[in-house]
Amino acid sequence: MSIAALGMAVAYLLIIVAGGIGALVVTIWLFGETPGATTSTGRETVKDLRHGSRPRVKSKSSAPVTPERSEDKAA
Repeated sequence: MSIAALGMAVAYLLIIVAGGIGALVVTIWLFGETPGATTSTGRETVKDLRHGSRPRVKSKSSAPVTPERSEDKAA
């Protein structure tokens, strides 16, 4: 194999590898999934499912929160 043909083969392989890595990066960017990230499904997270723990229930307070005003206080 001549040096020119060997150089072309190496360049071709580098282009293929760079394209594959680029496609992988774009796919990860589009779907937003990274290893170790938790995705909430509303009731449980993917991390909870992996570890076999029970889903956590988010509780909401029924009492409304109102800020104190200086006009409400008797002077």
